[in-house]
Amino acid sequence: MCQHESTIVSKQTVASRRVDANPDASMGRARDAIHVCHAGSCARAGAAAVLLEIEALASDATCDVRASGCLGACGRAPNAHAIRRGGDERLFTRVDDADKSADVVRFVTGRDVDLDAVANGSRLAAARRMRRRRRARDVGKWNAALSGLDEEARDAEKDEWLELRFELAQLCCSAGQCERALEHLGEMETVIGGDHPAVVIERAKALSKLGREKEIKELKSFASNRLVSSQLSVYMREASKVEEAMPRRVDGYALWTLRAVTPVSRHSALYHLTSDDRARGTPFTRGRGRTAWHKTWHTTLLATVGANEEGPLPWIERDYTPVSTWREWEAGHCKLLIKVYRDGRATSWLRQQSIGTRLWLSQPRKTLGVPSLTTDFANLSSSERHHDAIVLVLGGTGVVAAPQVLHHTDQLTCFRTGKAGRAIVPLTSPVSLIYACRHDDVLLLQELTAWCRSAGVAPSGGARLARCTIAVSPAQTRDDEANASSPFTSAPSMMDALDNLRDLPNVRVIQSRVTQELIRGEIAEENVHGKVRVVVSGPEGFNLAMKAMLHVAGVAENSITILEA
Repeated sequence: MCQHESTIVSKQTVASRRVDANPDASMGRARDAIHVCHAGSCARAGAAAVLLEIEALASDATCDVRASGCLGACGRAPNAHAIRRGGDERLFTRVDDADKSADVVRFVTGRDVDLDAVANGSRLAAARRMRRRRRARDVGKWNAALSGLDEEARDAEKDEWLELRFELAQLCCSAGQCERALEHLGEMETVIGGDHPAVVIERAKALSKLGREKEIKELKSFASNRLVSSQLSVYMREASKVEEAMPRRVDGYALWTLRAVTPVSRHSALYHLTSDDRARGTPFTRGRGRTAWHKTWHTTLLATVGANEEGPLPWIERDYTPVSTWREWEAGHCKLLIKVYRDGRATSWLRQQSIGTRLWLSQPRKTLGVPSLTTDFANLSSSERHHDAIVLVLGGTGVVAAPQVLHHTDQLTCFRTGKAGRAIVPLTSPVSLIYACRHDDVLLLQELTAWCRSAGVAPSGGARLARCTIAVSPAQTRDDEANASSPFTSAPSMMDALDNLRDLPNVRVIQSRVTQELIRGEIAEENVHGKVRVVVSGPEGFNLAMKAMLHVAGVAENSITILEA
């Protein structure tokens, strides 16, 4: 999902809402409970270590501490939801140190927590930093992974210093910062010598990215270990292919070229990119011995804004969900729907890029499993992976989740997993959409029209929506002020396209924010089908408000998936 910095519905705090808004609580609780979010932003912010920390602090209390799905406050990660057995609840955000973890435990137990007595503060803090780095490395967020690591290494004892310095070298090399990687390795060699196998291999990897074949050959002449020598031969071949003018390769990323920018509203545009870089990968990995799972997916853009507070690298990393298909990606084409914000560093930088600029996009990464539409597929039972109806509740540019889901309702755009190339459509249950937007930023109108016109058609007849409600609210500022600050003043009017949508029998356009009555009515409509999966995606305030409304409408926690947009 792309980064979103606005709120479409009025914010509703769930920090102190009563338990009657939570269907799980109506049955009563025998124990206090603390749920630590392990989704998306929270996982990247060290949620695993937060859980470990809270478990340690609450070890002598009768308290159920466990991981949970998204809690909605993605922009304030990591988060924990504390529930007293008497019924009171509170959402704790930015639980990023031991004192804040202690606050969570104090709220639930009503007792003070002695951090000194636990004697785990520094160890757990280090574990939190380590897990945050590991998560960032897993998803190729090199700037996030490097953040604060150099300072941590300088303050470490010898053995830990060596481990952290080696990790610094590895991360710098992965990020294409090869000279810095060599510097870190040189510091290590003054302590442990230059013949350590792991250090030799990492040095060769950095040299290969720089095209310094002769230096790798020299390393190979001193290598006595057969496996090390074999790996150095591989790096020698890679170094021989590097041209001096080539940009430094960033692991997990490929170069794309900006070909066109098509405004779709005064604030948003489709960015068209192409690539012939074979390192771009594919969202649909298949081949001998591989199982091809259906999924929704996203990519990470490296916005080269220069020095920044997010880490030592000269870029910031932002996730975006393509509205184009996996077939287009494999053919070297990608379309990103992006809203440009005046105070958004990545989008403001992107707005300034000229046609022909080369950009780094990551290889496709899984967002949700299909047909489960959850982040966790492997641990679900067969019955939990399928739903009788699907409701998408999307706000602003969170609407990019719609094409990704609907691609799996069409044989032409879903992944091919059958024998002899036969496409298997994984989503055959009805899909409905509630889309919240502002009148000056209604997105994907042509696509919405096509999806709604295909309702009731067989799966091979195109992606389809059974029902669509568009909640159009006023802009936050006066029209004249909004137009003066709009980045895309040449965008076409959306009123004609919106009028075309109004004429369709399965479409409703209302001049309102999303309300509790609207959510309750949609859920009641879909409940006639049986088991319902609800996917929510939008800015933080929107996600929090929708989750609270869904709870009041009787939707179980484990039937809701929340995506950060």
